[in-house]
Amino acid sequence: MFHDEESSASATDPVPSNQPVPTPQLTRCGICGRPFDFAASRHRPFCSERCQQVDLGRWLGESYGFPVEPEVPSDESE
Repeated sequence: MFHDEESSASATDPVPSNQPVPTPQLTRCGICGRPFDFAASRHRPFCSERCQQVDLGRWLGESYGFPVEPEVPSDESE
């Protein structure tokens, strides 16, 4: 059996010409501010592993927090 290279596509071929090439969706990293392609990043929502680790360190170091309203004691003398 002959293999016709022109009629078959391999997994490494670029996007077929009849389909539009997706444009990168650039967004800014929340840690360093550098623009990066959100869809292509393995470290979403960050641009790199370094920024992921910086964010984790901030959480573990308690630099981040959620606002908490003080609990109002209920009047139980009723």
